[in-house]
Amino acid sequence: FPSLLSTARGSSMGFLYGVDPEAEASVTDLRKNLKRGVYLTPESGETCTNREIYVSAKLAEKLKIDLDGKVVAMGQAADGTTGNDLFRIVGIYDSGSSDFDDNHSFVNLACARELVALPDRIHEIVLKPGNLPDTERRREIEGLLAARTDLSPLAVTTWREFVPSLETMVRMNTGVTNMVIFTFFLITSLGVVNAMLMSVYERTPEFGIVLALGMTPAQVTRIVFYEALIIALIAGTLSTLMGFLLVTYHHPFGLDISPFIGTAKNSFVGYKFTTRVYPVMAWELYLKILGTEMLFLLAAGIYPAIRAARVDPIESIRSR
Repeated sequence: FPSLLSTARGSSMGFLYGVDPEAEASVTDLRKNLKRGVYLTPESGETCTNREIYVSAKLAEKLKIDLDGKVVAMGQAADGTTGNDLFRIVGIYDSGSSDFDDNHSFVNLACARELVALPDRIHEIVLKPGNLPDTERRREIEGLLAARTDLSPLAVTTWREFVPSLETMVRMNTGVTNMVIFTFFLITSLGVVNAMLMSVYERTPEFGIVLALGMTPAQVTRIVFYEALIIALIAGTLSTLMGFLLVTYHHPFGLDISPFIGTAKNSFVGYKFTTRVYPVMAWELYLKILGTEMLFLLAAGIYPAIRAARVDPIESIRSR
């Protein structure tokens, strides 16, 4: 909820989140982003006793305060009054996103409930979908909520609906990636065309001899086309094996891409993008790409095959 955090030396508007510390740490990196101090201590009951607050390093600098400092939090309560409470800074985090760190602070759920006069109530539940697609997990959750009449007013949204600008950026990135893949396949196909044409030119006398002995142009075309098929199968097998080995090797500990994009903090609309990626073998997508690659390589063998079938037997033998 919107709140005003103030100290004796400064103040700042932002958002104060009431969280279950253990549950929050299981779905976000809030605990992992701890820079100094300690993480929030879970409350033993429904009463706010510890009065701890977890702020960002950027916000602590803005408020001119450090660990164990006192912060007054003010916000609009549900009953129309202005709620306020005094909290002690126990931990300072750095999420890596300047936009997020600028105005996000965290307290225990019980403390937030007391501050805004909403006992035993919550307004948001964050779930990790696991390996299931967003749409499938959404239908599953909606089915569970439908069975609970007390939870029927709750709405289920995916991250794509919640942050449409981020979803737009992902779609643009996917489009650019597909364009790069298409260009790569085209260049690869041209390389195959060049190699096979050189092979056809070197074997022109041989093609002339087999044509003179009675082999039909269609049979010569099939020979060269089968060569292209073998090249495609070998390339597909080797690329699959190498890709699988690389993914298997880098998946446990990730692949640091900061040398390629820099070490500056990467964020978009308040969401941090880590510079360490953990590759997985998405077989469905990979098989589509592999199939497209093989189609390109097979198409690359069409012209050399036709060129070989049009060899003049007399001229090719004479040139030899």
